[in-house]
Amino acid sequence: MAMPSPGPSVRATGADVANAPRNRGELPSYAELINYPRSTRDKHAVRCVMCGLGQDSCVVPRQNKGVCKTCDVTIWRHCPSGCIMKFCKGCKKFLNIDLFGEKTDAAKCERCRERGRKSYIMRKRRERVEDSPAPSAPTTSRRGRGDAHASRDAAPPGGGLARGGVPRGVAQA
Repeated sequence: MAMPSPGPSVRATGADVANAPRNRGELPSYAELINYPRSTRDKHAVRCVMCGLGQDSCVVPRQNKGVCKTCDVTIWRHCPSGCIMKFCKGCKKFLNIDLFGEKTDAAKCERCRERGRKSYIMRKRRERVEDSPAPSAPTTSRRGRGDAHASRDAAPPGGGLARGGVPRGVAQA
């Protein structure tokens, strides 16, 4: 069970979210949003900055800025400002709920989801290029100049044969 919140933020209800003003505005600073002070460097004294539970009751990932796994998916209402907010796992900060777009249950805001889509597309393109067969090594022409002059030194159309299938330059009998 979560400890009573001594701070300025409470879990938002469905009515809070439905009646919240839609303003992609800025939220107060992180220190003004959290309910409990962030833990010191002592690993055993880590507790969630929102619900106050310690590591014996919940999991507080190190990359989550002190927010436990339960609270990082919760929608919060900042009482003094009335802002509705949620923790974005991409930005690693609390953001106005409007920045999550239509997917208020998503773990990341629209901007982070878009960045993830672009990264995925680029990774797939790189994989496709790596999986395609390697281009053949450049051929060297008779004069040793490489591909740049190979077309000039290549045999003429017809394979270099004169009429009748006799190689050019060979006298016909």
